[in-house]
Amino acid sequence: MPIDYSKWNKIEISDDEDDTHPNIHTPSLFKWRHEARVQRMDEMAKEKEEISESKKEAERALAEAKKKGMTDEELEKQVEEWKIKEREFEKKEKSQPLNVDTIGTVANSASRINKAKTEVEIKSEEDTMKDYSRFTTKWETEIKKFGMFKKLEDSQRYLSENTYLVNEHTASFLCIYCIDLTVEEKMELMHQVSHQAVILQFILELAKTHKIDPRGCFRQFFDKYRKNDNPEYQ
Repeated sequence: MPIDYSKWNKIEISDDEDDTHPNIHTPSLFKWRHEARVQRMDEMAKEKEEISESKKEAERALAEAKKKGMTDEELEKQVEEWKIKEREFEKKEKSQPLNVDTIGTVANSASRINKAKTEVEIKSEEDTMKDYSRFTTKWETEIKKFGMFKKLEDSQRYLSENTYLVNEHTASFLCIYCIDLTVEEKMELMHQVSHQAVILQFILELAKTHKIDPRGCFRQFFDKYRKNDNPEYQ
């Protein structure tokens, strides 16, 4: 069955990946965007809590009335209306774009993630290319294998067994591989590999945002993505 890539249209990329006009103060723009996103998320959380509490209150009132042997059509109607609003909100919540804030949220997790080093060694472009060449020459087969997975569980399991692949070199290789496939007019395969490349890029962005090693946070991405209801990638 072909993969539906439409959900990736609902992803909010990191602010610092966006091009801006040279006359616009970029840091301020990114700050405003982030604040607007956080405010929108807070409003959603408040609305969810209000609906939940109102439904519970109506249910409690109805239960009390029934205990007294009374029937109250108005209360029953209110309970049903709040249930409808709750279902509508769940649909609205699922339709919200994914972003590094929502993907990175994990509740009741006992995982311990190592913080990334605060001092990062800055390599020259030549050294970076040498590292890339050595890495991809050694692990080309394994990287391409990851690009072929179509199921969520398979991708997560493979990265769990091969955590050394969760890095920038793998993501870069997959992107270049997509270009090669496009030149060869292998469009269906290109779409498949690009899907996996986007997944890895998002994991790297998540790690960058939370200042942690990407090998320690990719499970967070898969857990959140699984809960976001993506039936064609299970």
